[in-house]
Amino acid sequence: MGIKNQKGTVSIENYRSRLRLRWRHKGVRYLITLSAYNKINLSQTQRIALEIERDIALDSFDESLIKYKGKPVKTPVIKSLVQLYEEWVTINLNMDCDKNVNYNAFRNMIRKWENVDEKNILKIYYQETFCATTYNRRLTMLKHFVNWLVKMKICKVSSVADINPKKVRKIVNSKTKPFTGEEISKILEAFKNDTFTPQGSAFKHSQYYPFIYFIFKTGVRNAEAIGLR
Repeated sequence: MGIKNQKGTVSIENYRSRLRLRWRHKGVRYLITLSAYNKINLSQTQRIALEIERDIALDSFDESLIKYKGKPVKTPVIKSLVQLYEEWVTINLNMDCDKNVNYNAFRNMIRKWENVDEKNILKIYYQETFCATTYNRRLTMLKHFVNWLVKMKICKVSSVADINPKKVRKIVNSKTKPFTGEEISKILEAFKNDTFTPQGSAFKHSQYYPFIYFIFKTGVRNAEAIGLR
């Protein structure tokens, strides 16, 4: 046989994953079903149960139950670092992490990070092994991201704001050799006379002759020559 609750005692139950209060008062059975069953809501429900028991003892019980049906405590939604990063990229930068190579690579990097916060994020970043160019590119992204976290009051301060980028050494390719005068003449002649244009092709190499000639004469880059009007 079960043991009946003491008179005036409020029982707390897990009813279909929701918190429920059950008690009797003056021969009437009362039930209140509240919020989802979790630790935070359970603490609030225990306070409501004590309030009901106190009101019964003091003969100030609210039979309408309006007093006890307060708003449940909402469980705060805690977003992961990756979720915050995706929100920043999508909403603030109007970019897509799945399509943009750099932002996708950065997301894959922070997915590996564990127990990261504003105090150790720089230490964790230092443990990554990149070439100087990749290091600087991702450091720039990290700074902008952390600045956004500070702006959103998720972090108090930016611990990466004063970090300097690495120096990138320019590698000189000793194997690269400029064309000789004789080679330039042969290249221009081949373009001008369509020497290597496939038979039947609608696109003749000779149409590029003025362009190639101008580049050899001035030494400008391809993009500079294309941009001229």
